[in-house]
Amino acid sequence: MIFCEAVFVQVGDVRLGFVSGCIPRDAEGELVGPGDVAAQTRQCLVNLQGVLERAGGSLRDVTRIRLFVVGPSSHDAVQATHVPRTEFFSAESCPASTLVFVQGLGAPGALVEIEAEAVLSGGCGRPRQPVISASGSS
Repeated sequence: MIFCEAVFVQVGDVRLGFVSGCIPRDAEGELVGPGDVAAQTRQCLVNLQGVLERAGGSLRDVTRIRLFVVGPSSHDAVQATHVPRTEFFSAESCPASTLVFVQGLGAPGALVEIEAEAVLSGGCGRPRQPVISASGSS
């Protein structure tokens, strides 16, 4: 199977990064946190961080993420994805995000998949201001 974990395109003095869906597998290819949305979200973010670091960037370069979660929409599921995100993104570097509930994912046992876009400038995090809605929700 052909799979590309990310594509980076040079545009002027920045590189735009488009990261394919990161799944909750560790370096040995084992599923992390079976049945645990929070643990799987955390592992997906670790994997996303690895993709960006191999390209000379960091999570600070991420401008948008999309989280796909298996199951019905619920407050508990939203919280289970939100808490790990606060471990990886600060209020100053939080990306725009979308959470989508789905019936299933391509990786057996995976409950979470995260894809992202990033803007890399010389391989280091770029300063930016997030836009927070008046209600403070994401």
